[in-house]
Amino acid sequence: MTDTDVYDEVYALFERLADRYDELTDGQHVTVMEAFNCFADVAPPCSPDLVGEDTDSVARLLRRTAEGLTRLSERAPDGTTALLLSRAHALLVSSLAA
Repeated sequence: MTDTDVYDEVYALFERLADRYDELTDGQHVTVMEAFNCFADVAPPCSPDLVGEDTDSVARLLRRTAEGLTRLSERAPDGTTALLLSRAHALLVSSLAA
């Protein structure tokens, strides 16, 4: 899977989380928004038609998004990008504990 594919996958997962915001606690919602902002600061433009069927639980979506962010941060081209992606990952992991 290329980096572009992973960015697209993570973007689609964030979209799915946004569509299901009513299932998140207030704290999780704020954390997901903050994590997305970190991601969006470094993500290339993503394909708009990526949202697939939504059968995963919100917790599973959070985990999958965090896993995607881990893959991206491990392959980041520079330290700034790695830090932003790692911060987004940490935010999502903390929302899973909430």
